[in-house]
Amino acid sequence: LVTLDDINPQVRDALGNVDKEISEMRRRALTNLVNNYLYEAEAKKRGVTLEQFLNTEIYSRIPPASEEEIRYIYENNRDQIGPLSFEDARPRILSAVREQRAASLFEDLATRLRMMYVVEWGTADVTAQGVAPSEVLASVSGRRITYGDLNEQLKPAINDLRLRLYEAERQAVEVRINELLADAEARRRRITRDDLIRVEISDKVRRPTDADVAKFYEENRRLSIKRALISSSLSVVATLGYYGAYIIILLRAVAGTITLGTLT
Repeated sequence: LVTLDDINPQVRDALGNVDKEISEMRRRALTNLVNNYLYEAEAKKRGVTLEQFLNTEIYSRIPPASEEEIRYIYENNRDQIGPLSFEDARPRILSAVREQRAASLFEDLATRLRMMYVVEWGTADVTAQGVAPSEVLASVSGRRITYGDLNEQLKPAINDLRLRLYEAERQAVEVRINELLADAEARRRRITRDDLIRVEISDKVRRPTDADVAKFYEENRRLSIKRALISSSLSVVATLGYYGAYIIILLRAVAGTITLGTLT
């Protein structure tokens, strides 16, 4: 029997905090909707499109990162950047810096506009369940934002979050099952799990030559760059996937010697 207490603690904590995370998503989404209504109201007032307004107030004002800043970020974040060279990481660093500076400008703009327009907040709790879709959560100069509006905005993000957590939970359970299978086989042979892995995997794997490593790197260079910059929110899933595959290789090596029924 595999319970929630048996799986990877990082995944367990993420599953336990899902309601809290969704509540935070709702708060942030409502703030973003209010800000968007403010941007649209000011663009309309100026007689320009929203795109033109944001280009004038945000994108044209983002200061570029200097070479010294890019180099500093690269050197002080090597753990997150991974094996990328400076030239490979440079465009991604530039993009991250630009996004960060744009976010700061957006926040400053929203603060200024809140002093120019009437923003009213409703009494309903944005994180509560069972709120009527017509319930008004906020309004910007009379333009209302309802609970239903917020749900429509959040639906894709919440569905994506639940899907990623489901996949993480599924892989965590598979990892634990594979660990139990490996432990049972190790007990049958009267050796440790580490010895089983060494006998069935480590000792059978040919050590790659320098030529093999160089060839693999060149053939998978783009993939390496992409993986090195994956969001940390997916790192748990990636780690579990790797470990699960590792154990599965072991189990295939000893196929037929043990079944799930042996563990019950």
